[in-house]
Amino acid sequence: MYTFTDTAVNIILPILILAISFLLKMTINRNFSWEGFLDEWIKFPTDIVFLSISFVTTYILTDGSNFKSGTVYLFILFLTSIFTFAFAKKATDLFGTVNSRMWKSIVLFNIISYVFAIPTIIISIQLMLSGVNSNG
Repeated sequence: MYTFTDTAVNIILPILILAISFLLKMTINRNFSWEGFLDEWIKFPTDIVFLSISFVTTYILTDGSNFKSGTVYLFILFLTSIFTFAFAKKATDLFGTVNSRMWKSIVLFNIISYVFAIPTIIISIQLMLSGVNSNG
């Protein structure tokens, strides 16, 4: 029987949390539409950043010696979240007033928001795991 390694579980669980969050937003009190899917996809980087912030907070709380470095990472995450939110919000606003000339801007702003969000989740998972592994 196949069992997951600790590393696999630590990578799979955050992805599952994000996937479940995305699916719930798509299905609860909504009829599925591609427009709704795209709207949620544009907003998704903000969910990634919030999850990242919670992981860094976990890193800080697992061991008091993580406070200094964790606070620095948390501050950087807050700054990153401002940019992520700004680009996601701009893309969402443009998506609400779609015309053929806006698609390039929507895609560009969405890519930029993901460029800010994806490294935050990778770094925060690594931090959280290093904090948990040092205590375990």
